[in-house]
Amino acid sequence: MPSLKKREQLVFDKGGLPVKVGFYQGKSSSGYPPLFHHKEIEIQLFVSGEGRYFIRGKTYHIRKNTVLIIHGNEIHRYLPHPDSFIKRYNLIFGKPSMDARPVSAKILRELVGIHAMSLPEMEATECQYLMEEIARECKTQKEYWKELAADGIKKILVLLKRSLSANKVVQPSDNSVVGRVIPYLENNYFNRLSLEEVSAKFFLSPYYLSRIFKKHTGFGFKEYLIHLRISEAKNMLLSKEMKVSAIAHNVGFHELSSFNLNFRRLTGYTPSAYRKIFTGKENQAGNILHDKKTL
Repeated sequence: MPSLKKREQLVFDKGGLPVKVGFYQGKSSSGYPPLFHHKEIEIQLFVSGEGRYFIRGKTYHIRKNTVLIIHGNEIHRYLPHPDSFIKRYNLIFGKPSMDARPVSAKILRELVGIHAMSLPEMEATECQYLMEEIARECKTQKEYWKELAADGIKKILVLLKRSLSANKVVQPSDNSVVGRVIPYLENNYFNRLSLEEVSAKFFLSPYYLSRIFKKHTGFGFKEYLIHLRISEAKNMLLSKEMKVSAIAHNVGFHELSSFNLNFRRLTGYTPSAYRKIFTGKENQAGNILHDKKTL
């Protein structure tokens, strides 16, 4: 089996098969930077270690052989156990590149809304091997490498589909406070919201809400609100013919400079560049994976 070194990442933005494969092992006392993608699908396989993972408003307990599925534009963050040694594989691929492949496209539709699964040992080992093979094909680029890499992705999706059919879905952990606050933020992110105002609405002290929110999501209250606003701004930039300033105001930013600064910080692009790139005016929307750390 080929071997990936720590943090090795292979990125291919061109040629119709955008894919990124990575591997990480080590001990970490802090979470990785929060990220969310455009149309890319991210699959993570935990070979060892434990911790928690926040995805789209829910927190999941992860352990050996847990697979995470993160769909496009979903806010997520890893919350590691401080004493746990992690070994994790990471695969990101462009969803549009799978749309022309009937089996892969069908399974991806069935996995919408699913974020965590627990694979049996044999299937987890096979998934690990397939990620290694995809990395090798991308690295060597021998004849028909794209087809073999795409076949590897399809096989991983089939493994996930079988686990879905076998009821191996991992349910999120429940926290009543966060479970009530996050839907409120998702429905009111465009308004002026403060920690004090939201705390009062739920009859909580600002200190308690701030502490419990950070514990279960990995985000500070204000930072999560910024992520929600940028996430919606990304959708609006691609779906609406509105000026950037109007979009900034509609998602809750009352200063354009603050919107531009936070948008670039979280996506790597200015709002105008993001719109041009992902609407196909500069490059094909399905063929770009921007170079950000994912492990």
